[in-house]
Amino acid sequence: MFKLTKYEFRKNITSIIIVLLILFASQGYFTISFLTRNELHAAIASVILVIVGSISFIVVIAFGISAYEKELKSKSSYLIFMTPNSSLKIILSKIFYTFLFGVLLFVLLFAFSYMDVRMLSSLSETPVDYVELLKLLLSSFGLDYMSIFYGIVAGIVTTIISILFVITLAYFSITLASTWLQNKKVKGFISVVIFFAIMIATEWISHQLPTIYADPRTTFQAIASVLPSVIFELVISLGCIFGSAILLDKKVSL
Repeated sequence: MFKLTKYEFRKNITSIIIVLLILFASQGYFTISFLTRNELHAAIASVILVIVGSISFIVVIAFGISAYEKELKSKSSYLIFMTPNSSLKIILSKIFYTFLFGVLLFVLLFAFSYMDVRMLSSLSETPVDYVELLKLLLSSFGLDYMSIFYGIVAGIVTTIISILFVITLAYFSITLASTWLQNKKVKGFISVVIFFAIMIATEWISHQLPTIYADPRTTFQAIASVLPSVIFELVISLGCIFGSAILLDKKVSL
């Protein structure tokens, strides 16, 4: 599977380089503006960096999904499916590529944000403890700092799983449209309806599941509090992966 994932990165290397160049150019614009003390350009660059980062994250995931759809439509995927690899390995490699690139991009954006905050803090004549500043700000609103922190931890875990869920569901919907629905004139519309129907139903059921810790006090409790919904979405994601592999084995027309 990892060899196939490496192949996916090589196949999409041009798009990857373009996305990274745009991000580094935006960060470079901000850094140069900051070092030259040009406040106007620094403000413009920071806005551009936020917009470009957000769009890039969405585009990377959307591009990975659309590339798979184009492969099935153009029938070029037979080059991969005729290799001695199971459909499960092939679909896993494509999902893993999309998910991994999305995570790597998220880490890069986080690193840029950390660097920018450090640069901005260097403007102050006295060291600024942003953690203490945040604590004071939250306490002024009657909010507990640690509760917010544990909530963020739980939010990060659920966000990662939700991204994986959306990606696997999108791949399943596309596979369904290219197999069972391949001779239908409105297969694209039906696959979109199926995608949103499953997603809405899954999210609704996830919110109905019990919360283990209503007010988590530790990182473990924060993660455990979202464990039922996380496990449920993981099960649905696995179902989408295996469902896509079965459809490719039984119904795909290359």
